[in-house]
Amino acid sequence: MPYVDGLVAAVPTANKQKYIAHAEQAAVIFREYGVLQSVECWGDDVPDGEITSFPMAVKYKDDESVCFSWIISPSREIRNATIGKVRQDTRLHPDHNPLPLDGMRMIYGGFEMIVDHCQQTAGKGCRMRKYLLTAVVLMLMLASGCQSKWVRLDGASVEDSRLEKARQACRVDRKLAALARAEDDSDRNLATTTSNEARMLVKDDFDLVRRQVYAEIDTCMQRHGFRRLD
Repeated sequence: MPYVDGLVAAVPTANKQKYIAHAEQAAVIFREYGVLQSVECWGDDVPDGEITSFPMAVKYKDDESVCFSWIISPSREIRNATIGKVRQDTRLHPDHNPLPLDGMRMIYGGFEMIVDHCQQTAGKGCRMRKYLLTAVVLMLMLASGCQSKWVRLDGASVEDSRLEKARQACRVDRKLAALARAEDDSDRNLATTTSNEARMLVKDDFDLVRRQVYAEIDTCMQRHGFRRLD
């Protein structure tokens, strides 16, 4: 499931070009670590509020502008790994590449994607993004059959060749690929279903299919002497 990080910050208006340059460099580095999309937005119609507002949230000053950003990762797991890698990347270290803003007034958080209207439209760009996300999910699911996920039942060390033969015999990659396609079909059904009861049935049907697929894989792999770590 795609995972979204949202950020709001107050940036000195005079630093707009510096901010853009910094954001473009950061976006390239984020992509290296698995991020799908980075979007930076410069405040244009951001009203003050009486109780709360974007300007109030970041305590912006008269010579500053409010910026709103979001970053989309294939999953929360990849997002968490990306954060750890970015923190260690010297290209973004404040000593070498200082933020052109007051980071103490930045607000941010991670969010699970619950509605993606783009998936419900016929636009070419939306379809391409949907295909990209599906491909990423498929690669992640295929990776779930890698060596680090399996151990020998007899406690012996795992041999790559023996594990690969077991995975081929159990058709692990093929079953996970079919499961990814089933998830894509389930997402399309959810996008066209308005009834909450019907949506629950669609989700329950896919959950049942997923449990069955993993149960088949686990049973077959156990016959070949392996069990799943997780």
